[in-house]
Amino acid sequence: FNVSDEDWDELTPQIHDAITFLTEHAVEIEAVQREHEILYAFVDFALYSTLSESIINQNEYLPPELLMLCGKLGLGIEISLYDRAFLEQDAKDGVALEHPSDALE
Repeated sequence: FNVSDEDWDELTPQIHDAITFLTEHAVEIEAVQREHEILYAFVDFALYSTLSESIINQNEYLPPELLMLCGKLGLGIEISLYDRAFLEQDAKDGVALEHPSDALE
């Protein structure tokens, strides 16, 4: 499911959308987990990396409410960091990139 249409520049609005989605659909998520053999399930937050030659560390905060909701629902959390310049150049060149987790399906 796509739980947020927010831009990849900010994590906070994506977290808000994810909390709303998980709260509104908790019963359905639990039913799917119960009725199907699911090896792993997770919420993936896509972000543009802020790393550069002058920035060597990137930290992101996940609030307890999100952690508790995901834990209760048996969901992991993944943060996928993307190089904005690389993706923008590939888009200009007409290259279509897959999300790395697509290879796991």
